[in-house]
Amino acid sequence: MERNRLATVLPPGFASLYFSLDLFLDMPLAKLVLGLLAVATLIIALVEYYRAPQYHGRLVVTEKGEGEGFIFSLELDEDPEDFIEKKAITFKVEK
Repeated sequence: MERNRLATVLPPGFASLYFSLDLFLDMPLAKLVLGLLAVATLIIALVEYYRAPQYHGRLVVTEKGEGEGFIFSLELDEDPEDFIEKKAITFKVEK
């Protein structure tokens, strides 16, 4: 399992387990533990969101044929006029 999925699955899973066990075993400091896990989950989600690249579209590369070259097509997710205000734009390359 990759790191970001592990980080976004483990804290909520542990919180669910701790909550379930608290119902039967009266676990100590349940509210504190669940609150800390909720905050940890939120922080991890925010870090992952802002760390992930924000693409403005895709550059699709298709091969014409054996040795004939490539066709490059640009698929935009936004109105191209919005790009005027940006300092840089980023495209994801798809083959």
